[in-house]
Amino acid sequence: MSTVTAPSSFTVSPHRGRRRRLPGLTVGLCLPQNPELVARLERIKAKLAHEEYQRMTRNITGQEMNGPLAEFGRQVRSVKAVVITIFNFIVTVVAAFACTYLGSQYVFAETAARVLSAVIVASVVGLAELYVMVRTLEGDLGKL
Repeated sequence: MSTVTAPSSFTVSPHRGRRRRLPGLTVGLCLPQNPELVARLERIKAKLAHEEYQRMTRNITGQEMNGPLAEFGRQVRSVKAVVITIFNFIVTVVAAFACTYLGSQYVFAETAARVLSAVIVASVVGLAELYVMVRTLEGDLGKL
């Protein structure tokens, strides 16, 4: 199978046509462009440029990062994390107690046995939570 190539004197124009190169003269056969499509292309280019600018500048703020309020903000975030951790601990232990108390009614008929089993399970869950919290705090303190 043979391939057909264009003569070297013809080149493809970016303006949808062919140009014939002559020494000192260029003749172009270009089709006129649709003004609506050109305007649409310009709008798309402007939109893409704006999106790229927004992406590049999204982490830039006018706020000072090392002022006295920045330190206060860091402390507030730290306290917030501790409060959330304590709340999570309490909810987990209470949920373990409630699930064990309600689930043990099928095993134990007496209320005392149900409460005792719920306290044991809640204690085990609480100790596991404390272990995880200590390991996490130990890792955080190592970073300081």
